[in-house]
Amino acid sequence: MWYRMILVGALLASVVPTLLLSQLRILQPNGGETFASGDSIKVIWSGLPDTAKVTLRFTSDGGMSWQTIADGIKGRSFTWVAPPILSHSCAIQALRESGDLVNLQLLHTLQVDTGAVTYVSFSSDGKMIATTGWDMKARIWDVNTGKILRTITGYNGSVLLARFNPSGDLLTTTSIDRKIRIVDVLTGIPKYEFQQDDFVWTAAYSPDGKVVAVSNDNGTVVLIDLHSGTVVDELYIHPEAVRDLSYSKDGSLFISSSSDGSAAISDSKSGEIYHIFPHFDHRALDSLILLGPSIERDDARRSKPINSACYVPENDLLVTGGFDGWIKFWKVSTEELIDSIRGHQGEYVSYVSVSPNGDWLLTVGYDGTVKIIDLASREIIYDLSPGYGSNVVGKFSPDGNMIALSHWDSTATLWQFEVTGLDVSDSYWSIRDGN
Repeated sequence: MWYRMILVGALLASVVPTLLLSQLRILQPNGGETFASGDSIKVIWSGLPDTAKVTLRFTSDGGMSWQTIADGIKGRSFTWVAPPILSHSCAIQALRESGDLVNLQLLHTLQVDTGAVTYVSFSSDGKMIATTGWDMKARIWDVNTGKILRTITGYNGSVLLARFNPSGDLLTTTSIDRKIRIVDVLTGIPKYEFQQDDFVWTAAYSPDGKVVAVSNDNGTVVLIDLHSGTVVDELYIHPEAVRDLSYSKDGSLFISSSSDGSAAISDSKSGEIYHIFPHFDHRALDSLILLGPSIERDDARRSKPINSACYVPENDLLVTGGFDGWIKFWKVSTEELIDSIRGHQGEYVSYVSVSPNGDWLLTVGYDGTVKIIDLASREIIYDLSPGYGSNVVGKFSPDGNMIALSHWDSTATLWQFEVTGLDVSDSYWSIRDGN
């Protein structure tokens, strides 16, 4: 069905009060035009140099929520296809980067009983946060209110990790008691439990939600089929503990980091290693390939683990964060080290993660600081000291508008990006049936 869209032409600066008005103005559409869904609409603005980046957004609920049309646009125009939305409260919004790029505003402080908060993660819809800690509990929190929705108990040791499945109805937790628990989010009751010979570091869901991959202290990655609740395979990627593990967006690859001092990209079904990134140079690669699971451990390697790695395939880039305090940038296709940043005063880099749009890198460290790094320039564009002791994990929300942090000081925190130095100009749209 085709619908007509009418531009009303109202300035909506009050919708986003944290943004600053300046010379940016939308010239076209400028009010009163009528469009059909599917029409190509050329948005034109003025007041900015051609090199300035602009984000265009639209709302169908009078500014209560915004959807990005395009971001990082250079020039002074962009062609947009009108969507088939029935609403009398649509608006278009232009945002320009200027001055300080970002600021972070504390939204919620999530307090636990005692000890460090070891992990934090968002649900895929961004409405829930899961935390784990030394107090032998996992918790699920409401992002909007900062209140606890569910507390999961029954562990016999520190809980190391909690991650939601893509649909948000299951939560996989790992703990030092060597158990993997896959918990129903609504009830908090375990759906599956698996006892391991070694304690379990981390877990990752396949993008389709059918498999959860869990890594052990002995370097194995266990694949669990969530339909049958059975272990379907066991892969050997590292000779030491796999401390961080994630799937590529298409599910074909594992990105892993290890106590052996390296990160790897491997096949998510066979475990075949495609690329090795030796953040530390003490990794015995030949022994790994030849001996596989029979490798004997060298405990000396554990002094220099890679706690975290993240993959940006669009940029052919992998980033590692090491216990030497360095953040290292690798060209994946050649396995070449292309840059290094000593970002956390020589203290451990405990976690690295990339923003959903691939523009920014979030790093957290035992020095108590949080860095946001522009991946294009590899410059630190924001430096935060939350004040809750060492930081353990940092994650972007799925929409990229928030970050969640876990700290040693019995606390997790949730922060909202406050985009500063931006100019805003909006105009209302009405949509009516064109028949």
